[in-house]
Amino acid sequence: MQHSGVCEGDAVESLAPFEPGGLARLPLLLLNRAAEFGLDRAELLRRAGLAEVELADPDARVPLRKLWELWRAAVIQTGDEDLSLRVIGSTPLRAYGLVGYLMTHSPTLDAAFDRLARYSRIVTDAIALDWERGTDTGRLSLTDRLSADPPRARSDARLAFVVVAARELVGRPVTPREVHLPYPRPPDVETLGRTLGGRMLFDQPQGALVFEGEDLDLAVVGADTTLGAYLDDLAERLLLAMPAAAAFRDSVRRAIWSALREGRAELSRVASNLAVSPRTLQRRLRDEGTSYAALLDEVRRDLAIGMLQGRDLAVYEVAFLLGYSEPSTFHRAFRRWTGTSPRAFRQAAG
Repeated sequence: MQHSGVCEGDAVESLAPFEPGGLARLPLLLLNRAAEFGLDRAELLRRAGLAEVELADPDARVPLRKLWELWRAAVIQTGDEDLSLRVIGSTPLRAYGLVGYLMTHSPTLDAAFDRLARYSRIVTDAIALDWERGTDTGRLSLTDRLSADPPRARSDARLAFVVVAARELVGRPVTPREVHLPYPRPPDVETLGRTLGGRMLFDQPQGALVFEGEDLDLAVVGADTTLGAYLDDLAERLLLAMPAAAAFRDSVRRAIWSALREGRAELSRVASNLAVSPRTLQRRLRDEGTSYAALLDEVRRDLAIGMLQGRDLAVYEVAFLLGYSEPSTFHRAFRRWTGTSPRAFRQAAG
């Protein structure tokens, strides 16, 4: 049994491809210190396909593929797998712009992580951050939105940023209880352990940091909460103005469509295919004003209409392919979508 394919273009191909970006500040973290690490700035730019003019405004956005190629080239040049740890581990928060300053003017470390999770997309589209505060601990999960198996340098840089930021914010050597790393244990973990601390767990499904509750309640040194509230408002407006907000919704629609073709469109499966956690997927859709259930309903409607306009499949087969265990459930859904039954719709379509 095969799908009709009638609505394949209508449901999916009309969605424009999304190229993720990040602030020009990110490549500058490395490029501005290239000589310090024995790197050739001009050669790095050439290998990454970056031009100096793209970096003139630190708050401009550059394609993330260029940033990743930049880091890859730097690791190749130096032969140092720990390069991202060394660079990020000695970079102050203010270098990250608005989000860094927002964290600096948060009342507690808990509040700083909460703001980081909410506004991280301003800095980069590459990761989804989830902050979950429990009674005794807090967990910050970092999921790569574009790859289920991100390069080690990318994972290390993100985790190092959080740990180094935490220490700068509270003015003391905060150490996470656990560090979850999404790659196998390397032969040498000395720099990794020195930078991140905590119990290191390798081969994890995603990067994550678990902090002690007592550390999370520490006050941020020198925070100005009035300024923080102003920056919060500025970040909210900036986030709402970002043009690619619906891109994740479109990615979910594509993933649902693909999953339905395989007869399985469970939330957990679609989230896994997008390399995010189910909770991250739901939160990001909520931020865009929709939900997984609503998108699944939309995709099923579009596919159902396309399939019924064709004559290749019986109505019960359409229901089965769309994941309905009972034809009657599909009939009720189709009447809700169109105001008529599947059979009547097909007859009217000629």
